[in-house]
Amino acid sequence: MPDEEYLVHGDEQHPCTLRTGYLSDMLEISHTPGAGDVCLLDPHVVTPSGEWEAWYLARWLPGAVRYRSFWDLMNDEYRSFRGDRA
Repeated sequence: MPDEEYLVHGDEQHPCTLRTGYLSDMLEISHTPGAGDVCLLDPHVVTPSGEWEAWYLARWLPGAVRYRSFWDLMNDEYRSFRGDRA
């Protein structure tokens, strides 16, 4: 899939737009046993400041929610915790 389609993040991304070939190189940074979710960092997609793309996968999602960086993922989780995210 072309970068123009793959590198879309945020509300405009489709959760099934994944490059599954990257999975074997990813770093698992969290896993909640029994909850069915996991966070991964992707060394194939790196921001200009050196941060790796972050993926959030859960059994209730049709694919993954991808973030430009771990920072973006954590900010989204914090907004959700506070009730600021729809």
